Amino acid sequence: MYKKGNIGAILFMIASLGAFAIFLLVVGTIVPQINDKVEEGLTSQTNVSEVVLAPLEKSTDITGSVLSSLWYIMFGGLLIGLIITGFLMPSNPIFIPVFVIMLITTIIVAMAMSNAYEQIHNTPGFQVATEEQKSVGFVMEKLPLIALIIGLIVLFVTYAKTRGEGFDIMGAGGSPV
Repeated sequence: MYKKGNIGAILFMIASLGAFAIFLLVVGTIVPQINDKVEEGLTSQTNVSEVVLAPLEKSTDITGSVLSSLWYIMFGGLLIGLIITGFLMPSNPIFIPVFVIMLITTIIVAMAMSNAYEQIHNTPGFQVATEEQKSVGFVMEKLPLIALIIGLIVLFVTYAKTRGEGFDIMGAGGSPV
């Protein structure tokens, strides 16, 4: 009836952030290249006005400035959701060893995601995107440490309650033990 833990949520968060960071790096590289080719093809036409070329330039600017913001919005949203979920669910200290094992697994996955991002980041074709997304690269470089810190915060938020304390989301009444 009641879930006794959501220890896989940290793993989901780290894997999602890593995959989205790699996706943004690829998109940040591809969009300017596509726009340059389309603009080159359009400017070779004789009847092309500035009205047609302006959206291409704007999409290249948006790709550079907005993609990092999207990553941070996703990071903040997942982190807030994770902490709220940890606070609201009923917990039992018997699950702490399982949580710690899952946290170690999450840190290993975070190391793999960080290394994969670093390999793609250092590829010569991705230099334009890496210059525009320096802050995402910095966080991805420190992803295992961030996973540890987030895991410890969620551990304390989840298990630093009295036994059975939690919020009854279903409104059924009674003690959610």
